[in-house]
Amino acid sequence: MAQSIVQHLSVSFEHTKYQDDYRNRLQQVIAKKIQGEEILKNEVAHPKSNVLDLISALQASLDALDNKSSSKSIKPKGKRKKEQNSMIS
Repeated sequence: MAQSIVQHLSVSFEHTKYQDDYRNRLQQVIAKKIQGEEILKNEVAHPKSNVLDLISALQASLDALDNKSSSKSIKPKGKRKKEQNSMIS
């Protein structure tokens, strides 16, 4: 079943559909530098990434679990039926 899903979703890779934006920006900066133009820091700024810091995300998840479990109050359990019956007699 898994193999059929993978085969169904698989397509051949078409490199023409993708472009390397970083390389293109870098080539533009290099061309300006060769021409003697001043390169401003904003021109070389790295795009924001949506990559999460995995360790921080895992730690936050663990902290949330700790807070959730410690915030629950422990309810005392009721007496067992056997104990209740011995009290009645």
